[in-house]
Amino acid sequence: VTRISGPAESSRAAFSAGADNMLYTENSARFEEAFEALTADLVSGKLDQTRLMESISRRRALLDRISSARPPKEGISRKESGS
Repeated sequence: VTRISGPAESSRAAFSAGADNMLYTENSARFEEAFEALTADLVSGKLDQTRLMESISRRRALLDRISSARPPKEGISRKESGS
């Protein structure tokens, strides 16, 4: 996606569409551009702070859920355990 519109516009579009997470693995320059764009939008009021806080809350809840999950028992596949 960033090859078509760049990290700044891609991150803005993703956030506007409801994305809570954006992954930038290619290089840190793309992450920096996206971060700077979203930060500028937050400061200028273009990015809704309430929406951002809701996103942060969902991410925290997911991370809490993941961190409290128990690993599967050895020797039992997900299919066999009914998961």
